[in-house]
Amino acid sequence: MKASLAPLLLLVAASSCSLTFGGWGEKVTSESTLHFEPAAGTTSINIDCFNGSIELLAGTEGSAIDGKSTLHARGRTTEHAQERLRTMEWQFSQSGDAVTLILTKPEGGSNNAGGKLQSLSVPTGYDITIDTSNGHVTIPAGFENLHIDTGNGAVTIHGGKKVYVDTSNGRIEYFGSSPDFELNTSNGSIEVQLEGNWNGRGVADSSNGRIAVRCNGVIDARLHTSTSNGKPVVYGPELGKSAGAGSLDLDTSNGNITVTHAFAD
Repeated sequence: MKASLAPLLLLVAASSCSLTFGGWGEKVTSESTLHFEPAAGTTSINIDCFNGSIELLAGTEGSAIDGKSTLHARGRTTEHAQERLRTMEWQFSQSGDAVTLILTKPEGGSNNAGGKLQSLSVPTGYDITIDTSNGHVTIPAGFENLHIDTGNGAVTIHGGKKVYVDTSNGRIEYFGSSPDFELNTSNGSIEVQLEGNWNGRGVADSSNGRIAVRCNGVIDARLHTSTSNGKPVVYGPELGKSAGAGSLDLDTSNGNITVTHAFAD
C-alpha cells in the first residue's frame, strides 16, 4: 500500500486553566476532545506521549477515533507555564494502514509537562503500540497485537494476540488467552489470568514483586521459574522443565511465584 499523509484533525471542545504551587512554580491545565477519521483499511495505531495515563476503549469496526485529553504544564511563572502549554498539542497523521497520535513537547522538553488520554475510542481489531511514561495504561479486549512501553506506571490489559509490555515501578495485570506474551516490570507484581487450555509462549519477569499465573484450563507447557526470597508453587497438574508443548518462564526476586491451573471457578 502506498504511504500517504492524512491531514491532522484535532477538535478542541473545551479548555480550562488552574494554578497550583510547588515544584517548578505554577501549573496550568487544559482539556480538549480528539477526533480523527482513519482511512479505509487502517489496521493499527501508534500513540507516543509522556507523563500521563492512557485509557483505551474498543470502538466499532470502521469507526472514528474519539476521546478526551487533559494537558498540563509547569513554568517559572504563570505566563511561562501558559506559553509552554500552548505549544503542546495532539497531532494525528496517517501513513498507509497506520495511524499515529503524537503529543508534541513544549519548550524545555517533557519535564514538568504531560498529557492524559481519557476514554480514547479506537476501532476494534487494531494493533496497538504505546510509548509513554509516568502513567497507568488500560487496554480492553477487542484489539490484536499489543506493544506497550511505559515507565512508573501500572498496565492492565484484557485480550490481545501477541502481547508485549515493558514498564517499571508498576504492576502488570493481564487477562486473556494470548498464545505469545512477554511481561516485564520492576518493583511491581505480575498477575496473569489465562482463559481456557493454554500451550503457548509466556514470559513474566519482575524484581521486588510476586508473579501469579492462573488458568481455568490446563497449561501444557515447560515451566521455568527463578526467584529469591520466595518460592515457586504449582497448584494443579504437575509442570516440569522438559515436558509440555509450550513454554512458561517466570522470573522475579523478593517474591513468590505461583501457578494455578485446571481449576473450577
